[in-house]
Amino acid sequence: MMITRFATFTIAASLIMSGSAIAADINQRFEDAFTPVEESTNSSILSLWLGPVFLQTTDGDFSEDVIGAIGGDARHHFEMAPGWGLQVELAAVGQSNADADDSDSASYHVIAGLHAINRTANGAWGLFAAGTHTQANDTGDENQHILGGIEAAWFSGMNQYNFQVGGHTVVGGDSSDTWDQGIFGTASFRHFYTENSAVRASGALGGGGDFDGNQEAVWGQWIVDYEHQLAGTALSLFTAYQGDLLKEIGDDYWDDNMINHTIKLGLKGTFGGGGTIYSVAHSGAGTFSLPDLHMPFSFTDDLW
Repeated sequence: MMITRFATFTIAASLIMSGSAIAADINQRFEDAFTPVEESTNSSILSLWLGPVFLQTTDGDFSEDVIGAIGGDARHHFEMAPGWGLQVELAAVGQSNADADDSDSASYHVIAGLHAINRTANGAWGLFAAGTHTQANDTGDENQHILGGIEAAWFSGMNQYNFQVGGHTVVGGDSSDTWDQGIFGTASFRHFYTENSAVRASGALGGGGDFDGNQEAVWGQWIVDYEHQLAGTALSLFTAYQGDLLKEIGDDYWDDNMINHTIKLGLKGTFGGGGTIYSVAHSGAGTFSLPDLHMPFSFTDDLW
């Protein structure tokens, strides 16, 4: 009986010590991965993804239920002074034609912009500004927007919280086929399992101005993604699900709405700034990114 009790105690003690050792190892790796603000360095992120987009609408706007998409982005964070940085960013997405008709057009969206960022030991805030060029799906009409706003990030151990608030307005092209002006906000939560592995959930909401020239609507977006950096390399594998909703205001039914469901499979490279996705998120090009407004800029004409 005493032998059984001793064996049980030994097993329990071993499990507790093993758990403590694992926790201590994870904490040490996070301390090693963290780059203090005053020692932050330049860093870059490059990504490329592709996947299908599932079109969900009850209006029968499209002959295709599934279209192809490809996209990516490039970001570089310059250290300007201790605690201060400037980030340049370029992102693009292209989608095949939703009506599979040679007379209609595919969709593409390009956004280029800047972030001016101030960092503290456990957070960051900044201002962002960007310009876009978009070709609407099917119609082929093109438009250009400018947008800007404020952003903030807060870090707590293995968790990162991000927020953005901004607005945009059309400055060129055909404004009747796009969301011509309005305001938007985004929020995201990212949890790092290790310095090389993370899952993120984010949401966005926008409205105001005109959709399709004279209608009122709202735009919503929700994203879940997972990223894993291959040990000892700059390369990460990631997968994501992104949903985008356009909904007419004042309609009690869901007849006048569109939802695009996008599945992304991609590769990402992280360079400088400590070399891990955690360190670059904490003090480099991984803290902030520009909002993805491709859907409300390029599909609005098909909402009604």
